[in-house]
Amino acid sequence: MLSPEGDFSLPWTEGRSVLNDFVAEVAAWLRQSGVAAIYPWAATESPLEGAAPTLPRAIELFTGRELGVLEALFSTRGLDGLLTKLDLGNTSRDPAASPQCQILRDLSPTISPELGEVLIDIGNESAREKPEALRRWRRSRALALDAARPAGSPEEAGQLAAVELRQALQLDGLPINDSADVLTQLGLSYGHSSVPSQRDRMIVGLRDNGASIARTLETPRTSAPWGQRFESCRALGHLLLDPIRSGVIGAASGPFAQETRRRRSGAFAAELLLPETALARASAHQLDGAADDDVFQQLLQQYGIGARTAAYQLWNRGWLSSPLVRDELIDRFGSIS
Repeated sequence: MLSPEGDFSLPWTEGRSVLNDFVAEVAAWLRQSGVAAIYPWAATESPLEGAAPTLPRAIELFTGRELGVLEALFSTRGLDGLLTKLDLGNTSRDPAASPQCQILRDLSPTISPELGEVLIDIGNESAREKPEALRRWRRSRALALDAARPAGSPEEAGQLAAVELRQALQLDGLPINDSADVLTQLGLSYGHSSVPSQRDRMIVGLRDNGASIARTLETPRTSAPWGQRFESCRALGHLLLDPIRSGVIGAASGPFAQETRRRRSGAFAAELLLPETALARASAHQLDGAADDDVFQQLLQQYGIGARTAAYQLWNRGWLSSPLVRDELIDRFGSIS
């Protein structure tokens, strides 16, 4: 049977069971072939059984950080203190059962203790029950997931979800003047943090029985209003389209973010802030129509978006003739690459 190319999610227990069966079959084949001695792991019938790491080791593997580094980051000593900071109690065996751990997986290798404090705040705030905001998020997520169902790529999933939400908000091709208000309507509590960050621009966390919280961090890009708008809408894209694991979602925006989630949330933010209908109108339904300096500048000002995002949105939506035209727009109007 052939399966179409794409990204799929499934429960970890089911995925591990499939991997167990696959590895067991390979081990059996190696033993039958008489070469099992070359691969010590193939000597047993079920090589993966009993191989699950301890929770501390699982945390290290999942976040890509040693426990000592995490203890220093959160200003705590000992495993119990660290598990408390990560909201991983004795009952949890999943290293991804807290927004903090999922966020850490996306962050750059070296982050500051100040950013660690923001992570703790995200964890604490997401644990506070906000029934009305949670209801709005669930309703918005249902709309987004349903709209993204026929997508053939992460980018298309983000675009389809954003189009559906714009229709639900009755925005048509209009600009979003107050993005923070729209985020609130869709169930996300957002604010900008003064904590500086070298490469990581945004963090977001959610508990499906608590609240969703997003913070942009102080970087060259987010020092501009359009940067904060884009990253906060990217946070919403994560909350509406990312898989929920152990009742939580956590993500960050930066060079080390998970690729599929990064691509999907970026396309979502671009379409939400600068819809394709606006691009068609600005282009006068002609190829490269929006590449005119005056037209392009008006798009940036009217929709409150950066030059790079606008140029890529025009290219991705088929309104520019070549990458060269796209890159020239970024060179002329992008103050930050």
